[in-house]
Amino acid sequence: LKIRSKAQAKMLEMRHLKPDPQAHLSTSQSLLLVQKIFADVSKEIKVVANTEKKAEKAGYGYSKRV
Repeated sequence: LKIRSKAQAKMLEMRHLKPDPQAHLSTSQSLLLVQKIFADVSKEIKVVANTEKKAEKAGYGYSKRV
């Protein structure tokens, strides 16, 4: 009973440190989740970089015409 309560205290401690709905997931699942989030973020960064390049080109062409 003592060991169990110690483990529960540790779990609560961990949960308090990381208020995470995925806290109950296994390590591999959370790693997959992190990788998925990272992939999504890098995709977004690429899209932003591409639109910035396009805007730069358009701006450059515009300034040349003026």
